[in-house]
Amino acid sequence: MGMFFNIVQDQVIERNNIIHEDRVKIIEERLHQYKSILMGIKGLITSSDEVTFEEWNMFISSQNISKEYPGIQGTGYIQYIQGEQERVELIEIMKKYGLHEYNIKPEGIREKYFPVKFLHPYDTRNEQAIGYDIYSEANRAHATDTAIKTRAMTITEKIILVQEIDDDIQNGFLML
Repeated sequence: MGMFFNIVQDQVIERNNIIHEDRVKIIEERLHQYKSILMGIKGLITSSDEVTFEEWNMFISSQNISKEYPGIQGTGYIQYIQGEQERVELIEIMKKYGLHEYNIKPEGIREKYFPVKFLHPYDTRNEQAIGYDIYSEANRAHATDTAIKTRAMTITEKIILVQEIDDDIQNGFLML
């Protein structure tokens, strides 16, 4: 009886290992797809002196990200700015784009900011993150610093997205 149990136990362990490996492979493939999206966005940003609100929306809409990748809550553009003058200039630019309520949050004067400038799709949930300075939170700031230092794709640790406005709060991550 004990030998039969060991065989069954070994089969269960082997089956669980295969399932685990399959899940890891699926996650790795999905992250590679996400990286490809970021590389396309990098091409847009590096080919333009200043990406406008219209250019951003046209490019991101053409990618059909919401339909092709339903797990992505939003695709954003974060702009690095320094000091009070650049902060005020960015707010003025965003208001010219029609985002009259745009402000960098949390409030406060800092040496440098990494606010969400654009976020697609522009819906009720993502609207919460527009203007959010990702550098104001340690986990996000660490990922930002790592991405800058390594010039490579970086992922935050598990976070709660600013967009989580419902009672059913989900964990997420940012890929920079």
